[in-house]
Amino acid sequence: MSRTPLVAGNWKMHTTTAEAAALATAIVRGPLPSHVEVAVCPPYTALADVGRALAGSSVALGACILERHFTDTRYRKGPDISCSMDPAELRFLIDRSREIWIAANNPKQRSAPEEDVYRFARGSVVADRDLPEGHVIREEDIWARRPGTGEIPAHDVDKVVGKRLNRAVRRNTQLKWGDLG
Repeated sequence: MSRTPLVAGNWKMHTTTAEAAALATAIVRGPLPSHVEVAVCPPYTALADVGRALAGSSVALGACILERHFTDTRYRKGPDISCSMDPAELRFLIDRSREIWIAANNPKQRSAPEEDVYRFARGSVVADRDLPEGHVIREEDIWARRPGTGEIPAHDVDKVVGKRLNRAVRRNTQLKWGDLG
């Protein structure tokens, strides 16, 4: 399976949004080569206008999120060479970008040894004082404490406030959903 080459162009903020949209319109009017995909990546300030100019066309809209100058060698002369990436630096950027994407899009499953630490490190909802049966729980009556082995996790503390106790509970007792009416 061969990939279709992508030709993407970006530009700096040397244009107004109207000029950027006019450039995008000119690109759409073509002619566009049939053997490549085409994308434009305008500055953020021109995204909306350029997006409207590209609507319904085969030209993709990207965003100029990361811009780096590139040179094949640092031995060239020019004002941008000293701050340009060479091939090794570009490879490093691409590889690290892939690692970030994989990490951000790869669901983490806790291993068996991590489970005990996870349960301990989390909190459970507990009574912060002795509370009688029938008491309507207020925010100051409860707290989240370790370990997180209780039935009601700390992130559900708001679901407990306003509930009536079905039984009396002592201070530091982990609450259960069945305790609440």
